[in-house]
Amino acid sequence: MKETCEIILCYSEVDNSNFESGNKGWIDQFVLIFQKFLDRISERKCIIHKLSDDEDAYEDVDIFIPVISPNFLQSETCQEYLRKHLKRISDDPLKNSDSVYALVYLPVFEEELNNVVKEAPKVDFFELESFSDVPVVYESENEEGINQKYWSRVSDLSSMVINHIRNEISMIDSGDRSYFKNETKNIYVANVVNECLEAREALIRDLKRHGYNVYPKGSMPDNKIELSAKIKEELSYCSVSVHMLGGEYGHVSEKFRTSISELEHDLSLERANQGNNKFKRIVWLSTHLTEMSDRQRFFAERVIQQSEDKLLTEIVDLPLAEFKSLVRKFINSDQFQEDINLDYSAGDSEGTYLMYSDYDKQNVVKLKNKLNKLGVRYSVCENEGNAFDTFERHKYLLNNCSSTIIFNSNQNKDWITSKLRDVLKSKGLGRSHSYDFNVIYTPECDINTDLIDKLEFPIILQSDDFERKLEGFLAKTANN
Repeated sequence: MKETCEIILCYSEVDNSNFESGNKGWIDQFVLIFQKFLDRISERKCIIHKLSDDEDAYEDVDIFIPVISPNFLQSETCQEYLRKHLKRISDDPLKNSDSVYALVYLPVFEEELNNVVKEAPKVDFFELESFSDVPVVYESENEEGINQKYWSRVSDLSSMVINHIRNEISMIDSGDRSYFKNETKNIYVANVVNECLEAREALIRDLKRHGYNVYPKGSMPDNKIELSAKIKEELSYCSVSVHMLGGEYGHVSEKFRTSISELEHDLSLERANQGNNKFKRIVWLSTHLTEMSDRQRFFAERVIQQSEDKLLTEIVDLPLAEFKSLVRKFINSDQFQEDINLDYSAGDSEGTYLMYSDYDKQNVVKLKNKLNKLGVRYSVCENEGNAFDTFERHKYLLNNCSSTIIFNSNQNKDWITSKLRDVLKSKGLGRSHSYDFNVIYTPECDINTDLIDKLEFPIILQSDDFERKLEGFLAKTANN
């Protein structure tokens, strides 16, 4: 195995010479910083070769990074360098075809890009001014000091290179050349409208940083038949689809009756319903929802209803930072369940799963004492500050408990509804056996009877008969 990873950064010299005389150009400065990142995190020595259209020194390298801009597209020399690299990897079956990563210096029309570059992972180093749509290139520093947007994108590109190296090592060790066709590494992140754009971009950057291949790629066709075909094809490559819902429904053109987001939802549900696959879906409800439009509310309610009926979708409303970690864990849930999904038997059961909110920590003490007195084994999942770990323990207990008690004394309908949905979805998360019973204690609270009707052995207890009825059921459980 090679001891070094050779990288070409191919660019138009015009993009490097727009600084005052005596200062380093943007490309020069970027290479210095990029090299420092790679030196710090790479186990293999990375060597960056700058290749501008003022030179004629193309070399055989492992990774080719074009610096995309209008000047790059107009430079015949840069285009020739790109063609040489693509020909080399197409002629050599031992070369990794996923060796192009694009640094986008300035925006261009996607139709002008080479197909390989169009599909390649990209990192944007510019943003459009909100009031004029004029592109502004990120600098390493600004008036406030360190420019976090610039440095985070250098980190993103560095992580892509490191994952490329690690994947290459994995393929050499295993002799498996189909690594990059492995659908467990392919994630479909559905399109969103303005409200969730920043959150979607952050999620995509995080997934790419951890070595995942993100779809959809390229532009979305205007023709609905072509659009549906593209979405279906790309969903077929993936093991998970992620859908992010905000308050806006999205643009509906004259040609379509639905938004692209809703079409992606419907087609991903169709993929999940095909059976004989492990395709999973996760829906994120924005924690900063604006007032929903009527159409978006109808769509969101349909998404939630379908997840309850089909047990094919996980719906979460975590903060974005925790959601990103959850998505990666959700992607690998099959491996994770090997650790937490115990085959059910009386000895393995976690007993009764007692669920309550932070509000009821003190109110539930009396019930805990009664459970202990009756000798009833129970488990709880209190929030200890890490929402992700709490969520995983919650799923584990739903999979492995014998029965549930949902305890809520402050008429929090939303909290109760979310727990009822979790119980209903537990079989979709790996639960293989029926519940002995599901007790709901919620005095004077109007709860969703449709959800109650779907539960296995539901028992609704109100304040006037709570103690008497619950003790009867728990005593029976303790004697079994």
